[in-house]
Amino acid sequence: MVMAFAPFQTALSGPGLVARLRAGLIGEGMPIPGPFGPKPLLYADYVASGRALRQVEDFVATHVLPYYANSHTQASFCGAYITQMREAARATIA
Repeated sequence: MVMAFAPFQTALSGPGLVARLRAGLIGEGMPIPGPFGPKPLLYADYVASGRALRQVEDFVATHVLPYYANSHTQASFCGAYITQMREAARATIA
């Protein structure tokens, strides 16, 4: 029923991946106030948390949120869909 992450994997395939990921950083270079006027945002704390990526946010908005439901049920289409996505995600990273 669920093709899981095929659309996301397709979006990440092909040449120029690093450039496309950099272009997908949300908030990169946004002006922030400083004592000498606004300066472009430079985020340097990737150990604690990464920045939002357009590729991930688009996938979630298109393929997850429309069907989001309790992932511990198979009683509805949405519950089964999200359960299958969770299982596919676990299998991908395991």
